[in-house]
Amino acid sequence: MKKLLRSHPNLLFFGFLQIFFTAPGQTFFISLFVADVFSSLHMPISTFAGLYSLATILASLLLNPAGRLIDHHPPKIILFCITLLMALGCFILAAAHSLSMVFMGFFIVRLIGQGVFVLTSTTLINRNFHKNRGKAHSFISLGYPASEIIYPSLAFFLLSIVGWRYSYLIFGLSTLLIMLPLQWLLLQHSRLKPGQFFPGEELIQTHRPPGQQIHPRHRSSTLPSSTLSQVIRDPSFYPILLASTIPPLVVSGLFFHQDTLFQAHHWSLEFATLGLSCYAIIKAIFSLGIGSFVDKKGPILPFVGIILLIAAATLIAALGGLSVISIPLYYACLGASLGMSAVVMNIIWVNLYGVTHIGSIKGFIGTFRNGFTGLAPFPIALALDKGLSIQAIFLGLAIVVFGLSFIPLIVSKLDRRLSF
Repeated sequence: MKKLLRSHPNLLFFGFLQIFFTAPGQTFFISLFVADVFSSLHMPISTFAGLYSLATILASLLLNPAGRLIDHHPPKIILFCITLLMALGCFILAAAHSLSMVFMGFFIVRLIGQGVFVLTSTTLINRNFHKNRGKAHSFISLGYPASEIIYPSLAFFLLSIVGWRYSYLIFGLSTLLIMLPLQWLLLQHSRLKPGQFFPGEELIQTHRPPGQQIHPRHRSSTLPSSTLSQVIRDPSFYPILLASTIPPLVVSGLFFHQDTLFQAHHWSLEFATLGLSCYAIIKAIFSLGIGSFVDKKGPILPFVGIILLIAAATLIAALGGLSVISIPLYYACLGASLGMSAVVMNIIWVNLYGVTHIGSIKGFIGTFRNGFTGLAPFPIALALDKGLSIQAIFLGLAIVVFGLSFIPLIVSKLDRRLSF
């Protein structure tokens, strides 16, 4: 990792910061403002959750067109446009006095923060790294835990001083005045060459016996890349896509209804900050460690582990227990799962389909993943409004997730491209 950082610090830190600055559009951050926003606008939580879900789903529909733009336009132009849009979304939320403005603000920050910022950084990593792609994704994925440690503390401080409106105003201004010039400078010095891996990143098999299967880790440099139309005709695509939606879907529901969960178990909210710190640290450790494993062994076994850890966290959320044990264990399971997921899911699609059209392919995938993320808060809110307990909801969800956890393993037995 040190050698990689010395060789390509600018692009790696660009990717890290691009993910770090996604916070204003991420569920973990927005959940901190939920109570203040819907009480200020005098709406029931189900209405608020419905707006959030609808905005997320509609924003996800634009990820495939966004991916196509990333495939065909210079990174600097993309960076400039999406940074301005992120700031605009924050400003709209800061000024929101109606349901339509809340919806529009959520739509923009979810599209850019949860979607296009991440799509831009991961696409650049996939196009410029091959031999060390797992390690590179491990490093930039540290932007998630760094964001989850720093942004909540800033949010709590600003909420106590200036309230939720001025908080989003400040985050919008920081996007323009800090993020944009810093990221532009890093991109300027990244030495990107369109259509080429960085020197030393190529993996070319100079000798391969006839009929020998190419290992998935080598595939994107030795076989032609798939187009989106070829991807959607691939039978392996859909079960892997279904499995990939599980972590963001479940975690979105858990985080959005965090206050309700803590109240149901009589967990002190003071432990939430401690738990989020534990979550971020564990996430960083697993994100940093999984890259080398995936580069050597492939992504399938970690993929199964990701879903099992999500199921375990959901079961803990359902059963509760002693706060001093349950809370850090709950957050540790989530952190380990999402730390690995950020790396594994970026590798598995490249192993299957190559890098040439990866922006549009991942944009199409993001439509489903981010759309499902938006679905989670609303049905849970409706069930709560109807009187169902949060414990019963999460218990049923945990059982379903356990049942779906072995999809990647089954598909890998049927598709040699995913063998390990």
